[in-house]
Amino acid sequence: GGPGGDASAGPPPDTRETSPDPARGPRLFCLEYEGDDGQVTAVIVHQGDSAEEVTRRVCARSPLEPPLRRALCQRVQDELSKRRGTG
Repeated sequence: GGPGGDASAGPPPDTRETSPDPARGPRLFCLEYEGDDGQVTAVIVHQGDSAEEVTRRVCARSPLEPPLRRALCQRVQDELSKRRGTG
């Protein structure tokens, strides 16, 4: 027997944002959040995403204080309901 396979290979390069995820709905809009440090965090919002989910994605990249999280979540909610429209 030779050496084992590549079972312990690391994760593939991070291409999740660029490749469409079939499990999620069509892309609705791109949310850009600018933090106090001027760092812009952009997350793609898909149909079917909840405001909480989008907020979590932003916080994963740019941790926010609870009041800011709530404000962001509200803003996402507004955008989602605008786009739902007649739904």
